[in-house]
Amino acid sequence: MKILITGARSYVAYYWALALKDKHEVIFADSMAMAYCRFAPFKAAFFKVAPPAQDFWGFRKDLVELVLNEAVDLIIPTCEEVFFISAFKNELPCKVFCADHALLATLHNKFTVFETLGFARAVKFPETQLIRQRSDVDRSFNSILKPVFSRFGAKIITDISLAEQAKLDVSFQWVQQRRLTGRSLCNYAIALDGRMLGHVCYHAKHRIKHSSALYLEPMENEAITNFTRAFIAKHNYTGQIAFDFIQTDDGRVTADLSQNLAQADLGVYMIECNPRGTSGIHLMDLSTIAPALFEDGPAIQNHLEPVAFKFPLRMYRCLKLLETRVGAFFGAELKRARDVLSHPTHPVSCLATPAALVELLWRRLRRGIKLTEASTYDIEWNGEKLPEGAPAGSFSYWLESESDREVVYRYGVSGKELGLIHLDRMTGGYHLLEVAQGDEGGVEGEALGQLLVQAP
Repeated sequence: MKILITGARSYVAYYWALALKDKHEVIFADSMAMAYCRFAPFKAAFFKVAPPAQDFWGFRKDLVELVLNEAVDLIIPTCEEVFFISAFKNELPCKVFCADHALLATLHNKFTVFETLGFARAVKFPETQLIRQRSDVDRSFNSILKPVFSRFGAKIITDISLAEQAKLDVSFQWVQQRRLTGRSLCNYAIALDGRMLGHVCYHAKHRIKHSSALYLEPMENEAITNFTRAFIAKHNYTGQIAFDFIQTDDGRVTADLSQNLAQADLGVYMIECNPRGTSGIHLMDLSTIAPALFEDGPAIQNHLEPVAFKFPLRMYRCLKLLETRVGAFFGAELKRARDVLSHPTHPVSCLATPAALVELLWRRLRRGIKLTEASTYDIEWNGEKLPEGAPAGSFSYWLESESDREVVYRYGVSGKELGLIHLDRMTGGYHLLEVAQGDEGGVEGEALGQLLVQAP
């Protein structure tokens, strides 16, 4: 099987490749030129594509052509490009390992995510309200503000003073969420057709302030496991899914919380969702992912020891930018943890990080944005309505129907439908049966048909 892994800038993408490369052919794509996976120590082609956040149609065109020209069987998105790919995944002549766009959009939104979780009993949810204008902010209870769409903990307001309320940027929506104190827990799961193939829960022991975890300590939490399994089954979920939780002190909520919340049994609260790849994959036994995903094998297994991003962790510690206190046993903790950035058998070239950093610094200077923003601005999706139809002069096609014997595509130019292509599934690929002919569109249909017969 030929597998295209997108979001090749991420360590998550690299670990997916390590998990699959022995039994499958892996290739990478990203809109970042110096993507981390480009420096992989094993043979894997890299393709640069248009940035989806700035050029959706260019990205779509690049991906369609890549799938056809490289005969891709499966796409595994790993970063926020998943929100764009999911919008046209049904038009691609290959499988895509992600949920439908509508569900992903609901989960990505820090307010609407709670609409999908009414079934949940294993965990609780903090009081959360939508803020559209400054007067919506309620300063009568202990809470925080965060944008409806955000990443890396950006723009979080932890002290909602009158001054902060007065200058709140309402060009985008916010959520106001009751503040919880306790341990930061996260999880990560891989699912297929409503079955949880693998799941890991971990304590984000050391993390950048309001942002990414740099030291992941695996743990068991029955409430989180049951909640995630129920969610996956309820939504017949396929793809990667992760949630952030707070386990409150002593298993109970703090004194300032409402009476209803104070009745929680376990004190585990889901606060937001990341419906994409996350660092949780680094805690999984990579050798067990492919059998579980493709061979109906046993559940994905987890490692028992913690993992850390050791160099960044040391750097942020020196800069005093860690959210958690670093105790006397910090050195022992680091020694005990596996280093995500230094794989024991497949270390990435030492040029990978400097090359990526140079590109990110150039983006930062050119656009006047923060370094963290430079790492995602070209793939971020912040709830914008994605275009429908096709731009003027563009050639497009989409899946009409599919069975064991036949696949039918409609195709057109500039949004105008020109015909149907019927493909008969034969051993070793597709066989072209018919291309619609007419005064216009015949040439395009023939060209598309010839490409499709080469696809898997």
